[in-house]
Amino acid sequence: MIIRIFAQFTNDVDYIKLLKLTIYKVIRNQSDQQKQQSILNLIKNWSDEWLLRLNIDKRKSVSYCIKHSVDTSYHIMDRNQLFSLEKVESMVDLGVRFDSNLTLSDHISGKINEAYSVLGIIKRNFIGIYMD
Repeated sequence: MIIRIFAQFTNDVDYIKLLKLTIYKVIRNQSDQQKQQSILNLIKNWSDEWLLRLNIDKRKSVSYCIKHSVDTSYHIMDRNQLFSLEKVESMVDLGVRFDSNLTLSDHISGKINEAYSVLGIIKRNFIGIYMD
């Protein structure tokens, strides 16, 4: 299902990262967003039941959209307080940085900067070495 979503690029996908868990759901309307929130609530209840405290400050959400964006916001209830998940424009998953428009420009520029950094280290360390 997820491969199909990314292959078609036709719908919005909300992405929430919890406990090293990534949740994907196609969001077409308010009902889909409520289903995503209910999944989030189930995960929170499960983690409470197993005494696995979530670090709410580290939980993020991002929406991937190509055609139209749906305003989505999610929250977690913890100790009788409602915490909203921070919405970010890009997120790293499996070593690849995806932005909300599903372009890889942030990822590519990051890799280019890493390559220039390594090239600079090589250049500084081998500048005085001559081949005889």
